[in-house]
Amino acid sequence: DMNIQYQYIPKQKDEGFYRVTLEKFRILTLTQYERVMFLDGDVMARGNLDYLFELSTRGVLKENVVMAGREEPANAGLFILAPHEGGYERIQELIREKEERGRALPYPHWDEDIGWGHKIEDPDWHELITGAKGTKWDFYCSYSDQGLLYHWIKYERKSASIFMSKRVHNWGVDSEEGTDVVLQENLLLSRVMRKVVNDRKCYKGSMQGAQCRPPFNDFIHFTGTSKPWMRKPPVDLSDAMSEESPMHYWYYILSKVNQDLKMGLAFENWVPLQRPKLGLFPSIAKVANVVKSRKQ
Repeated sequence: DMNIQYQYIPKQKDEGFYRVTLEKFRILTLTQYERVMFLDGDVMARGNLDYLFELSTRGVLKENVVMAGREEPANAGLFILAPHEGGYERIQELIREKEERGRALPYPHWDEDIGWGHKIEDPDWHELITGAKGTKWDFYCSYSDQGLLYHWIKYERKSASIFMSKRVHNWGVDSEEGTDVVLQENLLLSRVMRKVVNDRKCYKGSMQGAQCRPPFNDFIHFTGTSKPWMRKPPVDLSDAMSEESPMHYWYYILSKVNQDLKMGLAFENWVPLQRPKLGLFPSIAKVANVVKSRKQ
């Protein structure tokens, strides 16, 4: 009834967390859409996020929208990209070029100066949600999906809106003839979001806790070992306790779906899932092994 369509992603010969994270850029093949939002499997929306599409298509935000994290300038858990013809093919070229460069380098086969193909030089920089700035490709998962995402929106497409703690940075070129990407606008987050209001709870210690306003409190990103399915459910899943913690909220929603759809899940017998076979993140050591194996 909901007309949900799905597509299986071909399995990679050297499948690992690194390869899987790069598959998210397949959304660039959806050229029938002006904008596409990607959410990781461990991201849970708490409300309608359509306003991000509206702000982007109206020109308040750029065509590509990301949020800075505590350890990365572009978190790849939730983002919006504008698909264009040839975009996915170009992404594959960037991956091949990066790995070819890496094979000529010593372990860990990663160039923190060039990154995915662009040397960041003053007055350009990347910035974390904490306010820390840098010019090296040395942030969290710079060698994987988060580095590729940052490179794509800022140095390939040259059209990026990056949500910071209290501001939104709009990056682009100043004219049709321009080639250098510059910070065009440094907007107050409260002004950009002035018509988007909610009273959702923010959780300390999370990315969303950085700013208790949209879009940060409109979703939860269960990073690392904080994933609810790796832990036992809370004993109390009542309405009153539904927002006690991110885990309470996830299990509360699951309990409602379980009840409505008669899924038959018995929470009292829940066995937490163990560490995933592919791991929890693409470690640079494993990425280096992938690059080295392809060299051989």
